[in-house]
Amino acid sequence: MVGAVNNPSAVLPDHIFGYETAPARNSASEAVRRADLTDTDDNSADFIAARYALGSNETFTNEMLEVRKPRNSSAGSWEPFAEPAPPVLSNNTLLILQIGAATDGNISHSFIELYNNSNNPISLNGYSLQYAAGFSTNAGNGAPNGNITTDGDWNKIDLSGTISPHSSFLVLGKKGTNASPALSIADNSGDIKQEFVINNRCFKVALISNTTLLTVQNPFNVDGNGTKAAGYIDMVGALNTTGTDYIQGYEGTQITNLNKQTGQRRKTIGDTDNNAADFERAVYDDATAEQKELRSPKNLAYGEWNPVP
Repeated sequence: MVGAVNNPSAVLPDHIFGYETAPARNSASEAVRRADLTDTDDNSADFIAARYALGSNETFTNEMLEVRKPRNSSAGSWEPFAEPAPPVLSNNTLLILQIGAATDGNISHSFIELYNNSNNPISLNGYSLQYAAGFSTNAGNGAPNGNITTDGDWNKIDLSGTISPHSSFLVLGKKGTNASPALSIADNSGDIKQEFVINNRCFKVALISNTTLLTVQNPFNVDGNGTKAAGYIDMVGALNTTGTDYIQGYEGTQITNLNKQTGQRRKTIGDTDNNAADFERAVYDDATAEQKELRSPKNLAYGEWNPVP
């Protein structure tokens, strides 16, 4: 038998009176899944809360989900606690490393940081970064008119210069209004400086190896069959609050924890083509000096470095 409750510590606590020794933990976002194949007659020890909610720190990767998702009898013999297969990485070595959306939050400027994870310099001449806002029901956030299935028009930043091996390239945008942000970026630190603003409710940013303005909503998957837009290299799509903010351009699964206090920063240099799996929030509030030194965006002058030690 399994008995589980959501919150036994609430002001009006949840109760269940059928369980083995102590109840397991469940919620609207969590299934109750056996921890292993040994049964101790204690639900709290024998079962884990398998969290499926998008955007949580415990979100399953596609590889974890393949192991943990429920099966029926047609699946045949299988190992329910097998180690997930390693994610399949793309061959992309020129990556969007970090994006900051700044208006009145704790990051001084909007910015896009690129990283060259190859052993060779890469010329950015003829490349472009393109960005757009999604649709938001939150007033006053610069979201375009439209509906939940329509993003705003693409804007374009033409790139130039050469990004050195294992180095960053900083595209610096408009300064925000916060006089004392947690992350302050020098006005003259951008390898390219333009007065662009990344929307802090819902944005998409694409790196393209040409300068033709995009017209498709999702250049990562133009036709629903995985076809990429011409020159497509990388893209990040993120939103602040599910249910009020919407973005249609992203890789795999969109990021759902965007806000104006943090950057969205790549977790590893391996690219799985899944934004929710590849990126995490770079928190600058209350960060130590060492954490800020690592997470803060770098430019070409910073030189070769390891962004995910």
